[in-house]
Amino acid sequence: MEYESKTSNGLHSTPQPGRAPAKVRADELCQQDGASHRRGVGAALRWLRALKHRRKELFWAWIAYQTVKGILTTSLIWVPLIFWWIDKS
Repeated sequence: MEYESKTSNGLHSTPQPGRAPAKVRADELCQQDGASHRRGVGAALRWLRALKHRRKELFWAWIAYQTVKGILTTSLIWVPLIFWWIDKS
């Protein structure tokens, strides 16, 4: 597959086969075959920027998640293991 890019003087240059040009726009990469993974990088970056704006809300959601996970782990795993160990002794 050949890549074309505009140079500073407005002309198109074609690099060696198998090598991408130094500067290629992300949307151009997304449209080319075999480069669909590039689309995910941009989406991930947008998602991370959105997380930054909701930092406080997400912190408390994370605390709530860890609390529920800790309660479930304790009640469903550790308590039965302790009872089993006590009965075994």
